[in-house]
Amino acid sequence: IPSGAPAQPMSDAETRQGALNRAKGAAHSHPGHDLYFGIEGGIEEDSSKVMHCFAWIVVLRSGEKPVESASRTSTFALPEAIMCLVRGGMELGDADDEVFKRRNSKQGDGTVGHLTNGLIDRTSYYVQAGIMALIPFVQE
Repeated sequence: IPSGAPAQPMSDAETRQGALNRAKGAAHSHPGHDLYFGIEGGIEEDSSKVMHCFAWIVVLRSGEKPVESASRTSTFALPEAIMCLVRGGMELGDADDEVFKRRNSKQGDGTVGHLTNGLIDRTSYYVQAGIMALIPFVQE
């Protein structure tokens, strides 16, 4: 599902909107389900010019009792070599592949997997935020 966000979202707002657009797109494309999820990864540069990586997860329920919930993953700082490439217009996954001499890392363990030596991979990185986004549904 397209996010409608830039190929590399560069702000918290762009990233959250991308996740929301993905969830809405899933609801539109596949009606009749209870919940719809959207995930979007992004980067934001702080006042010290350090880029931090994160993702938003949005969960939607439509119908009689519509609910929208969202949660953000933890963040981590990107290495200088990756920040330079991203500032030059490269997407994070491609920058990761170039700097760390890998292929298709964004479909594998992701940047977080490489930087944590496999302690946290792309999938486990999203789990806690996904659970937090489900809180309103768990509490019904």
